[in-house]
Amino acid sequence: DVAAPADLDARLERRGYKRGDDHVTMAKRVDPETTLPEHVAVGVQPTNGWMDAYLSGLSENRRAPAPKLIENLPRSAVFISHDVAGRAMSSGLTVVDGRVASVQCMATLPEHRRKGGAQAVLGGIEAVAAQNRVEWLYLQTGGENIGAQSLYRRYGFEIVGHYHTRQK
Repeated sequence: DVAAPADLDARLERRGYKRGDDHVTMAKRVDPETTLPEHVAVGVQPTNGWMDAYLSGLSENRRAPAPKLIENLPRSAVFISHDVAGRAMSSGLTVVDGRVASVQCMATLPEHRRKGGAQAVLGGIEAVAAQNRVEWLYLQTGGENIGAQSLYRRYGFEIVGHYHTRQK
């Protein structure tokens, strides 16, 4: 297969590219009847609260470049947060691209984890997808991030692919 030569890993290794982390791609069919959950906010720009929740989920070395990455997202990006008492507790975003939409930047403030915020954000993302007649949601997460994979499975996602990165 031209897209994935059988000897690709060996060729990259010989050229000095070291194997990086394993990842999984997960997907689920969008329920067209999905509506926006309670306490979920949707916007075309990240709020300060959205950004606080998002940054709380990043390692120290990823926090500094994150605002610039968010700033350079496509204009079609939609920012979703689960808000309690006017404060974003969980965040995520989606970019609709025809029949598919991504799930990205999922995070919850540490003191609010395991309280349903991430599921509410996923519901908000699916509602945005349903409004846009999207057929599939997809996401990528770390192969060893069993907690995230478990959350996504509970929401109906299934693993549809595996890959790993390489770095020089």
